[in-house]
Amino acid sequence: MHTGDACGQSTFSLPLGFGSITINGAACPVAAGAFGLGFELTLPTAAPAGNYQVQFTGADQNSASLFCIDTKFTF
Repeated sequence: MHTGDACGQSTFSLPLGFGSITINGAACPVAAGAFGLGFELTLPTAAPAGNYQVQFTGADQNSASLFCIDTKFTF
């Protein structure tokens, strides 16, 4: 689990040296409505083939849910 904000860009390492995720966040403050959020996933070439899942959730300063992104892919 990684805790941070959804503003700007941040990178964090995955457990066991399994790669990293870079979050390309929004330009804050964000107005109400739709906004863009992207990510880049870097896995080692030795990553085992299989099904993977990445989930991002966001909450405001009062812990109210703002968004949930659930991404599934096969490697």
